[in-house]
Order: sequence, then structure tokens, then C-alpha cells
Amino acid sequence: MSPFKSAFLLLLELLVAAPAPAAQLEIYPNGEKPIVARPSRSDAPVRLDLARDGNATISVRLPQAAGGAGKLVLLDTASLKLKDAPAGAATVRAYVAGVHVLAKSSYKYGAAGEVPDILVPAELARGRGFKLPRANVPSRPIYIFDVHADEKARPGTYDGELAFEARGESFSVPLKVRIYSTLLPKKFQLRTSFGFAPWSALKKHYGAWNAAELDLYAKYHALATEHRIDLHKIYLSLPTRAEGGDLLATGAAGQRFVDLWKRVEPSWSTTDLPVAETMKYPATKSAAEQAEIRKFWQDLELSVERHDLKNSTFVYFVDEPKPETFSKLAASLKLIRQWAPGLTYLGTTAFDRRLEGAFNAWCVNLVQWDVPGFARPDVYERRRQEKGEKLWLYTSCNSHGCSGPQDFHLPDLMIDRPSAFQRSFAWMGLRYHADGILYYDTVNGYREKSDSPFQDTFEFTGYGEGNLFYPCTPAFCGTEGQEALASFRLKALRDGLEDVQLLSMARAKGAPVDDWVKELIPGARRFPSDTEPYEKLKARALESLEPR
Repeated sequence: MSPFKSAFLLLLELLVAAPAPAAQLEIYPNGEKPIVARPSRSDAPVRLDLARDGNATISVRLPQAAGGAGKLVLLDTASLKLKDAPAGAATVRAYVAGVHVLAKSSYKYGAAGEVPDILVPAELARGRGFKLPRANVPSRPIYIFDVHADEKARPGTYDGELAFEARGESFSVPLKVRIYSTLLPKKFQLRTSFGFAPWSALKKHYGAWNAAELDLYAKYHALATEHRIDLHKIYLSLPTRAEGGDLLATGAAGQRFVDLWKRVEPSWSTTDLPVAETMKYPATKSAAEQAEIRKFWQDLELSVERHDLKNSTFVYFVDEPKPETFSKLAASLKLIRQWAPGLTYLGTTAFDRRLEGAFNAWCVNLVQWDVPGFARPDVYERRRQEKGEKLWLYTSCNSHGCSGPQDFHLPDLMIDRPSAFQRSFAWMGLRYHADGILYYDTVNGYREKSDSPFQDTFEFTGYGEGNLFYPCTPAFCGTEGQEALASFRLKALRDGLEDVQLLSMARAKGAPVDDWVKELIPGARRFPSDTEPYEKLKARALESLEPR
């Protein structure tokens, strides 16, 4: 073979083996969602600013249509390479994305078409028999990459790349990663509580009760904790009488509240206490019934104190009470608070004078925040100072219209909303000095036997309303066992919670964080719709925390 021919063949081999440059990919940095957002137009390396134990999300959409319609195009390999960084300073976890094909968005300016939300860990997707329902397979492969900085990572700025292989091709995304010295704590200042219905999850996975229920719930709780949220409604039984003087340790093995609590080992914030409906509304009961109810609440408070749960639990007494019930509600809660004054009683309602003395934690729907007809923000701050009351915020279907075409520029957890609508939820807590944020359910799409969260996503005029997980079962995914899958929206929620924790830490060190945040978010209905401004302010907080 001639030297010229040998050189030509060598060059051809190198060209074939070379990774496809980032310019050939659609790249979505800063946790932006493909299709819903526009891909980056910059040729510069993707910038990641990370606290130690912090995370960042990059999404990539391949340029050509997938071969083999209806089949996922798997990720063969994925790796993070940082020049001069110690081994393990940062790692990447890869996901293959499933989509929902939306003919029309659930709000005026939303995206239609193939909207990604179902996140399948790459290793699970490669497993034997795995499949997604055909309708959830994108026509062009979409991959989600979670970059995580180790909690012992050496601070510094590192050039590098995200390299991956799929479909027999190699791809590369150039990176510039700044790892700061700040370490995120295990417990965040802003509390979270998102609903989870164990029985709904169990039925969707097994069809009926199954002895593996606790293992299944643990998988959901692990996913929640990974994304920095805690779950409420986790209990499996509602004791009404204390056995052995300990109400929360009463019940069958594996069903006791404290056993479940220890098994889950929540590391972030808070959850609600198990209270049966029969133990509520003593003001309408006979003297004998009142005595029984009083004993229950006294036992509950003693049990909470015994297990050191006072600062991590609340009583979710009633959801969104109607004004016509306020008098009845207040009469009963005033009695109960006399019997168990040390508990937190949370009400998902704006403050109303008719509820004076009922709740000591107000969880206000953002659609009712800072608008005429409802208590002004300064009311809650004054009550915090004078009465020690707490403020929580929540979002709901009101943000996009529960039963009609209403559409408000408010934090929202819908599939077809930009990531900033989920990320900003935690920021509202920071903006208004709230103690926590709440969402009513994460498995709302599991309720009915016929429900398929992979297909039946439209609820209360929104896609994905009340549903942040997906059940990976033999029927849905072809797996031998039972798994839980996260939604893309959980990544955006996590990013917001990490942002807020870092900004809270910077504020504690004297940085003018309140001024920064007010400039970015003038009001609950005025916040950026793309994620870059949040990233920049997070980096500013990280910079302010660096040793001088």
C-alpha cells in the first residue's frame, strides 16, 4: 500500500471516530427543557457553576431522526471529563427522555409537539426487556445529563467535556465548570412538603395490596429526597388511641408512623401527622366524644415530643376550606389548640379574620398572593413577629385555570411550562420570606385503575397536574421489577431549591440578597421565564460566599 493511501485511510478512520461537535447538537443548558425552550445559540462551552454537593442539568437533542420508529435510542456511554480535576470531583448521571405528544398547549404561549418529561436512567433503559409505550418515544432522541459536584471536590475552574455515545456515534459538549468551596447542607432552610398517596402508588404498581409495599414507597421517597423535596400523606394507618402511651408508635408492624418515618429517613424538611376525620371538629360533638378527642390530641402532642418531631411535622387539618365553613372550623381548632398547643396547624388558605386563632401556619395559594380581596403580604410578616405564626406558599391548578381558560404568570408545575415556572416556585419562598412551599400531590395520575400517567396527563386543564412521578411497571416498561421514574420537572424544582439555599446562606453572611431577588422578581406574577437569570444570581451568591 502506498504511503499516500495509508495516510488517507488513517485520516478517514480518525474522522469517523471523532466525536460530533456540539454545533451538530441541540443543547439546552441551565436546566432548560427541550422543545419548550430554544436551544443555545452560543458556540462557547456550557458554563456550570456548582456548589459542592450541587447539581446542574444539560439536555441534548440529537440532530437526525431516530432509526426504528417507536423504539428508544439508548445511550451506550456517558462520561464527564474535567482537565486537571481530581478523580470524582464531578460526575454525570444520564437519562433517556420520554415525551408527551401534545396537540395543543394547556396555556396561551405554551409548547406543543413532543415535550419531554419522562426520565429513564440510562442504565435502566439498557436493561433487559425495557421499553416505553410507543407514544412516549421521541422521533429524535433526547438525553438529559445531571452533573453533580462531589461534596469533597477541590474548588476551582475546570475545562472539560461531556462525552457520550449513542446510535454508534460519538458526541461531545464542551464545558467550563466552576466548583465553589461552599458545601450545600443536608437540611435546607426552606421547607418543602409535596403530597404522596401510598395506596394510589401501590395500586398502580401491583393492582392491589402487596407485601413489597414498603420497598416500593422507599423508592419514591429516595427519588423525592434526591430532588430535595419531602413528601406528606406518607402514613398507612390513622391511629385514634395510643397503645403503650405512644400514639405514633401504635399500629401493626410496618404501619406505625414512627417506623415509616425512620425507614424513609427524610433529610430535608417536614411532613404531616396522621389524624383521622373522627378526631376533628370537637365543637360539634357531645361531651363524651369531646373527651375522647381531647385525649387523642394530648396523646399526639406527647408522642410528637417523645420522638422529637415537633419541628418537622404539622397537622394538615383541612385542604382549601370554603368561607362558609370558617366559623365551624375556627371553633373546633381553638378547642384543639387548647389541648395540644405545641403542634403546628397548617391551613391552605389566606388569612381571614374569621379564622383568627385557628391556624398558626398559613399556606397561601400564590394566585391569592398580593392581590385585592386577600390579606396583604405585610399581614403575614406582622403575624410572624407578633404571634410566631408561619407562612407557607403553594401553587396549584389555579396557575393555569382549574376548570377553564384562566392563565396567570405564576409558578406552575405543568409539563408544557418552561423550567423557570417550576424553578421559580422555591424562589417565591425566598422572595416573601416563607417558611416552606407545598404541593398537594405527586401521584395524582395514579388514582384510577384506568389511569396511565404516560398517556392520561391532562387534569384540571393542565398537563401533568398533581403528578411528578411515573410508575415503571412490567406493563408500562417491560421491566421484571417495580421502579419509579422522575419527571423533568423535579430537576427544575431541585435547581430552584438549591438556588434558594445558597442565596439564604449568602444573606446570612451579609450579602444584600433581598435587593437582588426583588430586582429579579418584582412580584409573584413577574419573574423571568428563562433560567439564565436564576443561574447568574446563583453564581453571584456562590461568589459572595467564597473565602476572601
